[in-house]
Amino acid sequence: MSRLNHNLRWYEKLLNARVSAKITQRGLADQLGVPQGHISRIERGLIDPRISTVTEMAYALGLTPMLIPRRAQAAVLAVLRNFERTDETDNGLSAVEILVADDRIDSE
Repeated sequence: MSRLNHNLRWYEKLLNARVSAKITQRGLADQLGVPQGHISRIERGLIDPRISTVTEMAYALGLTPMLIPRRAQAAVLAVLRNFERTDETDNGLSAVEILVADDRIDSE
């Protein structure tokens, strides 16, 4: 299972998802009804697309975009890290336990 790279910019994550899905820029552009060059400029971070375009791209690539409150970001990332762990590194905590633990740390 590939590790999530939390250091990538949002547009790099879309690019990686498209490449992993073996979808060409042209194929994605055709699916969304936009020019291929528009997809290219988005994936290179050269333009600031409408949120609706990014949302459509994400759904087309099997992703679900989310707006996460900054206060909850650490907890959400902890859940994602726990989700991607293998059995060898599993710490035995459920996603709820991680969220509750991280929430307690934030409030202290």
